[in-house]
Amino acid sequence: MQWRYHNSKSSEHLHRIRAQSGFSDLPMLEKIVLDFEMHYRLQAEFDMVVRGGMAALLHAGDPIQRISEDIDVLTAVPKPKIVSIIGRLKEDFGEVEIGIEGEPTRLPGHLIHCNIKCPSSVVKGTCSVKVDILCGVDQCMLSQAQTLKSARLGGMTLDHGISVLSRGALIADKMCTLTSAKTMGLRGPRNFPKQIFDIAMMLRGTDLDGVKTFLAAYPDFVSFMLRMHGIASTTRDLIDSTHDRCVSLFDFREGVLLSPEYQKFYTRFQARYVKNRRVHTEVHHVEEILLAILCARHLREHAVDGDLDGHSRGLHGAIRRYVRARDAGGSPTPDPGTLARIGEAHRNLASPGALLTPAQWMLLLEAFAPLLA
Repeated sequence: MQWRYHNSKSSEHLHRIRAQSGFSDLPMLEKIVLDFEMHYRLQAEFDMVVRGGMAALLHAGDPIQRISEDIDVLTAVPKPKIVSIIGRLKEDFGEVEIGIEGEPTRLPGHLIHCNIKCPSSVVKGTCSVKVDILCGVDQCMLSQAQTLKSARLGGMTLDHGISVLSRGALIADKMCTLTSAKTMGLRGPRNFPKQIFDIAMMLRGTDLDGVKTFLAAYPDFVSFMLRMHGIASTTRDLIDSTHDRCVSLFDFREGVLLSPEYQKFYTRFQARYVKNRRVHTEVHHVEEILLAILCARHLREHAVDGDLDGHSRGLHGAIRRYVRARDAGGSPTPDPGTLARIGEAHRNLASPGALLTPAQWMLLLEAFAPLLA
């Protein structure tokens, strides 16, 4: 097979990417390159839209802020046809092995876990990645895509044209992963850090139109995903569950901010996937969780009053104020009165001794404004 981005015989391109990106983990960088090599090959076979962490990295561009080792895509093509295409490609890919895992436990009629392996140029053995393909996707999601014609990532120019969910639609899609595990949400908090990191990264860089797209797309995405999962629930129920799951990640009562269980998941995520661990710490992740709770607040209020313009301006304005507060810095301080009032509804936040930075207090007041009114 003629390589476009990857080279299984030489690691020179990976060393160049490492020098330009600042990430030292060559095997992980090789996974990223193989991801886009396979995207280039598969895109020639069927139309697809990139979602997930890789879409977030493409929007953020250089410098890379975190690593994503797999790629998730959406397609309108039915699952049986995709299975047939992958079966045919097995004979065309030469040294690259491509295969399908067993039936997934969720969405077995729509989801394909595609495993790809090729000889590695940096370790003995193979480099392997996974492409998750969600088939039979409704136009309400696919219409939210945009094409990046010359995306740059880690010093690479990805010039084959990549269709990705727009920034606002990607935020909506990722917010869906934080809903109840009984519906479409992640089964446990192990992968919450990467979802919340990406949501915050997208929010900090979005404009007013992006925020409006997020608020408008979310109910459409939820409605379609509920139908696909065959679940009877309401948008309001899912928004409330997102709020509750995010709040449960905190525990201010023992002089810390993240719950002990979630702290372990965040530490693992930070160690494996985050580029600059000194710049992105628990302090920043607390802000990111509060941003997700703030999004849930505006989603809930928008579902009630339908004021898209008003909530778009309100959420966008709060994000801009937060960014300014974060850039200004400041020492952590207590505010026992505020936490006592919030603690009436959320006991794990009731701590008179909790110290928060000015940026964290600003987000807390915005996110829990209905409780403090």
